[in-house]
Amino acid sequence: MRLWRFMEYHDEHGVNVFDQWYAAQLDEARATFDYVLNEIAIMVNFSDQQLFLPMDRNEKGLWEVRFKVVFNGRLKRQFRAVGFWNYDWEDRREFILVTGCQKSGRSTIPPGAYGLALDLLEKFFLEGKDNLYEYPF
Repeated sequence: MRLWRFMEYHDEHGVNVFDQWYAAQLDEARATFDYVLNEIAIMVNFSDQQLFLPMDRNEKGLWEVRFKVVFNGRLKRQFRAVGFWNYDWEDRREFILVTGCQKSGRSTIPPGAYGLALDLLEKFFLEGKDNLYEYPF
């Protein structure tokens, strides 16, 4: 049974911001993300794991879903799906997915992924105009 609810952020024009990133990924990355998200959804707490972590430094307020994908048996890439908790929801078990990136050292592909996530976090809590739809597991 899932303990956590994952939502996708849709902007004021109805664009599913997270799905724009997700749809651009290869099948292996999408399948790995879905598997990891299902694992996170049934976790009782997040203390002894490395899949779902709060970000720090300049990205306070954001959390990231971390996963690695091996392509063709040899090329390993690190990915992050980024979002934030919906503190307006009653029991605070709703996480909003807003974007994703490939991580390489301190750089992200696409560049500015964390900045976009921070902008959407601020917009969501200050303006509250945009819509959320449940992530289709």
